[in-house]
Amino acid sequence: MSGNFVPGERFPKVVENRIKEWQDSAKHEPAHLSGGTEIDYITISREVGSGGAEVAKILSELMGWGHYDKKILDFMAENFGVHQDVLQTVDEKTRGWIQDTMSIFFSGKSSRHMDQYSYYKHLVEALLVIAKHGRAIIVGRGAGHVLPRKRGLSVRVTAPFELRSQRYARENNISSEKAIIEVKKADKEQQKFIKSFLYKDAFDAKYFDLVCNTEKLAPRAVAKLIWRAFDLRVSGEQEDQE
Repeated sequence: MSGNFVPGERFPKVVENRIKEWQDSAKHEPAHLSGGTEIDYITISREVGSGGAEVAKILSELMGWGHYDKKILDFMAENFGVHQDVLQTVDEKTRGWIQDTMSIFFSGKSSRHMDQYSYYKHLVEALLVIAKHGRAIIVGRGAGHVLPRKRGLSVRVTAPFELRSQRYARENNISSEKAIIEVKKADKEQQKFIKSFLYKDAFDAKYFDLVCNTEKLAPRAVAKLIWRAFDLRVSGEQEDQE
């Protein structure tokens, strides 16, 4: 195992703090795979303009859990030094579990473009490390499709296209016409990313435990609804075991 994480300018503060927390925790508690009836992470897939990013931030504040968005996940996957430090926060047993899990996604897929393959590989590793540490709200990047369903709660945040376009225009101070084009483009890119990465339909409801429409529900209401679903999921598993 390499030395401890050394802060530096190449690390955004939030990533630096998270790795330091993981390393400090590892000093006092033995690394282990998740067990019991607890849910370790909540993944949130969201359509552009649905308010899903705000929902995730509010949920993170309500639950006191770590918040991981696209920028953080991409940084962990694209920067080799960060990636190695992230991996070093788990023990050998967990790294073995990560490699076994990754084999499901990457067996026979090495013919892809090398840069793309490397990014996908590092992204999955980062997601699995985050999942292992637990208490995580993970937004986007196919997390709900990658991580084991048994240990998490998978949520999709959506809204009607017209409403999403209106919100996007307002939030970015652009015309309605341009917003429609941008939202359509974002939807296509999200679908393409999941299909090229995991060969799945990003919008298929069967991959989610909960689908929330923000047309009539404010972000805080949706966050509280997800929190309640989390409580019920844990209670349900405990009842099944009894």
